[in-house]
Amino acid sequence: TDTKIYEFKGWSPVLEEVTADVTYTAEYDEFDKVKVTWVVDGTETEEYYKAGELPNYKGETAKEQDDKFVYTFKGWDKTIEAASADVTYTAVYETKAKYQITWVIDGVETKETYLAGVKPSYKGKVTKAEDDDYTYQFTGWDKEIVAAEADAVYTAVFSKTAKNPTADDGSNEAKGCGSSISAGI
Repeated sequence: TDTKIYEFKGWSPVLEEVTADVTYTAEYDEFDKVKVTWVVDGTETEEYYKAGELPNYKGETAKEQDDKFVYTFKGWDKTIEAASADVTYTAVYETKAKYQITWVIDGVETKETYLAGVKPSYKGKVTKAEDDDYTYQFTGWDKEIVAAEADAVYTAVFSKTAKNPTADDGSNEAKGCGSSISAGI
């Protein structure tokens, strides 16, 4: 195998206006050749450098996310140093799990993805349409919202207020109507 790199340095003799037959010879500097292998997401790329030259990866270091994880390039497995012997550098990634958060509002599901450690928050307006007998007010979620560490479902909780204070929702519990009525006898 070829172990040298040749770099053109000029012509001999120096190029001048030609007035007679002349032979020019290319001159090269000779350097030891060092193979640098870059491993990015399992794919190897070989590059050759002059001994003493600092390698510099020219490709992309991005790693595609998959169904469960997001990857962020953090650097190489070892410090990049001037080329002196064949070497392999492997990309190192921070891996973060991602989780599906499901918001249930009046029976309608909205799914979002959050990275591990990130506290989810619903991005829309939490409402429930009034019906013939009641209006509804969002009072919170069925459980405390915590930073994502697993898939989770949060269900909106609503209080209801009767439009007609004599309406019976079948529960026979006093729900309040949002207004007071006095009757003098």
